Amino acid sequence: MNGVFLSGNLVKDPKVTTTPSGAVKVEFGIANNERYKDKDGQWKDDVSFIGCFCWGPLGEAFARDHRQGSLASIRGKIKQEGWTNKEGKQMSKTQVKMEGYDQVDFRVIQERKRNGADEQPERTAPARPTAQAKAAPGMDDENDNVPF
Repeated sequence: MNGVFLSGNLVKDPKVTTTPSGAVKVEFGIANNERYKDKDGQWKDDVSFIGCFCWGPLGEAFARDHRQGSLASIRGKIKQEGWTNKEGKQMSKTQVKMEGYDQVDFRVIQERKRNGADEQPERTAPARPTAQAKAAPGMDDENDNVPF
């Protein structure tokens, strides 16, 4: 199984290119931060930069909805790409091929404080409407308090 779920901030605006055959490719990078305490009790930030890409209408929609600094939540697959550079050296890179993304309500994430000051979000994706669950036939209201 090859599946990735990734959330983070876009490093720069998505780059949209069109192949000679007319296919649209969108490339972007996501910065993912992990904060932890080191052995001395000091807070440290470990940032990972992950290259991502997608094709076609999915990529066009993503590029339209996201800009540098935007929060994004994507799902996809890890892909290994290899090539030979101009000097004849074998090169490779690992990227995430995006297969979908979620318009998630990131207001809670964006409200966190950095350096003692509130950070105001540039824009927030709309929250998804929640569907109310209906009880199966024959079920009564005594199961309404079940926590799952």
